[in-house]
Amino acid sequence: MKNTPIFINNRNHYTFLKELIDWFDKNGFTNYYVIDNDSTYPPLLDYYKNYLKGRVIFLQRNVGHLSFWKEGLINRVKNSFYIYTDSDILPVLESNPAFISDLYDAFKKYSFALKAG
Repeated sequence: MKNTPIFINNRNHYTFLKELIDWFDKNGFTNYYVIDNDSTYPPLLDYYKNYLKGRVIFLQRNVGHLSFWKEGLINRVKNSFYIYTDSDILPVLESNPAFISDLYDAFKKYSFALKAG
């Protein structure tokens, strides 16, 4: 589960995004990417440049919360399990990362479901 592709939608959120990335790193999740919706906040852009090299998909406009689908990024993982989240949705910092496996199990159990979470 820790190699599951994770896509994080973001526009100008630095603090929340950093906390989320820190949680992923702390818990061994390494396959994450930020979908940036034309951010302009300098500290965030520095964070991208200095820490998230190669992990940011820069969009040239603010596509919004549907950017993953509207920009065709879904095609990278179509027909496989992936995680999509917004940068301001944080797990409880002390939460067990196994909750992602629990979500996956629930998703597989209820095959009619389009998403879990």
